[in-house]
Amino acid sequence: MEFEIIQEFKNPLLKRTEYLIRFESDGIPKKEDVLKNFCDKTSSNHDNSVVKKVLGKFGTKEVTAEIFVYEDLEIKKKLEIDNKTGESPAEAEQQGAQEGAEAQSEQGEAKENSDAQEKSGEEVKE
Repeated sequence: MEFEIIQEFKNPLLKRTEYLIRFESDGIPKKEDVLKNFCDKTSSNHDNSVVKKVLGKFGTKEVTAEIFVYEDLEIKKKLEIDNKTGESPAEAEQQGAQEGAEAQSEQGEAKENSDAQEKSGEEVKE
C-alpha cells in the first residue's frame, strides 16, 4: 500500500507528531494494517503510534487516515483512551492501585474487628 503524506504537524505541547495520509484501497483497511504499513515506511516506532481515524470517500477508492506518533510510550499511555474501558491506561492503573489499597485496608479493619469481638467474648466468659 503506497501512501502520500498530506499533512505533518508537530504538536510540542502533547509531544507528538500528527500525520494525515492518503492512499487508495479497494475497501477500508483495518487500523492495525494501516499502522503497520505506516510505521514500516516511515521507520516510526509501532508502540508509540496510534491510528485515530480511517475514512473512505464514498464512491472512490481514496482513503485518508489520521496517525499520531508520540515521542515516548509513557506520554502515549497518559494521553490515549482505551476504547473498551473509556479511560486512559494510566487512569486504569491508578484506579486499580487505589482499589487494591482500599481492599487491603478493609481486610485489615475486618480482622481488627473480629479480634476485638473475640477479646470481648473472652472477657465476658471470665
